[in-house]
Amino acid sequence: MDSVKMFKMLVGEMVITRITDVDDEGKYLLDYPAVVVPIPPDKAGGMANQIGFTKYLPFSDYSEDISLNPDMITINSVPTSQLVEAYDKWVTQIKAQESGIVLPNQGAAAGFNQLNT
Repeated sequence: MDSVKMFKMLVGEMVITRITDVDDEGKYLLDYPAVVVPIPPDKAGGMANQIGFTKYLPFSDYSEDISLNPDMITINSVPTSQLVEAYDKWVTQIKAQESGIVLPNQGAAAGFNQLNT
């Protein structure tokens, strides 16, 4: 099982993640879960309907799968292919930062974590 899903959590967060497996207790094993964050038009240079991503658990070690109890989810769905592509770019950027790989300057990397919808 290796699929990208969108979850609306009980607390209201929208999470996108790759589910790698389900453990013996029925918990989803997540790879690089991210909160989908709407960016207000005034912060996005006047462009409406933009989003960004941030780590779901910012101080966690993402080298190990993170488990999620399905009881904490109110809604789940399959994200659009455009959203999956933006998420995959974000994950690539996070993995590069964690490994110490030098990234392009901010201007060139601006599109990595924002998506126009």
